[in-house]
Amino acid sequence: MPSSERSTFIEELSPAIRRGIQRVRLQPHEAEDAFQQTAIKLLPHLERLATLPEKERLAYAYIAAMRESMAVRNSGRKRLATSLDDAAAKNDGRLADRRPSPETWLRLATDAKRAEAAMMRLTTHDKQMLEDVEQGASGDEIAQKLGVPRRNVVYRLRVARDALRRAWDGRTSWFNSERSRPR
Repeated sequence: MPSSERSTFIEELSPAIRRGIQRVRLQPHEAEDAFQQTAIKLLPHLERLATLPEKERLAYAYIAAMRESMAVRNSGRKRLATSLDDAAAKNDGRLADRRPSPETWLRLATDAKRAEAAMMRLTTHDKQMLEDVEQGASGDEIAQKLGVPRRNVVYRLRVARDALRRAWDGRTSWFNSERSRPR
């Protein structure tokens, strides 16, 4: 097949190729790469495609474009993952050398004291439920341990978390909050 016929044939298939690429939703530069790769993949098959009916020829081009588009998208993701891994490896040495500053240690110690004070304000029941969740117990396990339905555990957890949040903020009840104060 002469080159002028090939270019005409590719131009005839280009709407189907573009639709296949649009289906995958690539970035504009990736779409152009996918179009070029699809055209290159179709070149050896043009004589055989010329013998097919138009619908089948367009369907073949559409499917080939979708496959190439997915390959382009996946290769971009692999390049991104590799570049992120390289950047992480480069920064690992710098991050490992950093030690927390005294201010960071002070903030952590203050937060730990604040968390301990907040936990002391909770009821024994609420403390136990939050500790069970922290240790990885499921809602069903907690329900079985307490002898209540699972929906009660969900409600009680919400109440316990709200109580912990209020204690963390230094409020003893919801009436102390400026936002929720009844008017």
